[in-house]
Amino acid sequence: MTKEEALAKIEELKKYVDDQPKEETKSVGIAIMSVWGGIKYQSTKTTIREAVIEAHNINANLSGAGLIDTNLSSAGLSDADLSSADLRNANLIGADLIDANLIGADLIGANLSGAFLTDTTKVDNARFGYNLGISESMRQVLLAEGAIFEDAPGDRSESRTQVPR
Repeated sequence: MTKEEALAKIEELKKYVDDQPKEETKSVGIAIMSVWGGIKYQSTKTTIREAVIEAHNINANLSGAGLIDTNLSSAGLSDADLSSADLRNANLIGADLIDANLIGADLIGANLSGAFLTDTTKVDNARFGYNLGISESMRQVLLAEGAIFEDAPGDRSESRTQVPR
């Protein structure tokens, strides 16, 4: 085989390889699922906590996200749209929820110890109950803002909530 024939063969092989169907590259990571089915947000992060923070930081729509039992401790979620999200039994210890939209969210059993909630956190029809970290004074603020409590009243203490004066 001559040099020219070899180069021609190489070009022929390159063309053959280029014409082959490409395999789809699959990204590995976390999918934040919707409570209604389907994917709300796809991330290449390795934990759901990182994926939620990433989604919030780029203003992704997290309304209706299924976040049951999710560790969101110390997450910066101020102004996050978590309306209708399922946050049952979520770890929200120290999370910043100031001005967050929790309208219609389910927070039954969520640990809110040290979480930052204020009277500007939108909680109309949000379901609370059996939560650590909600003081009686914050419970009253949340009730006044339209929250629904499904447990008996009482001091759950340990909350760094800001109550209006």
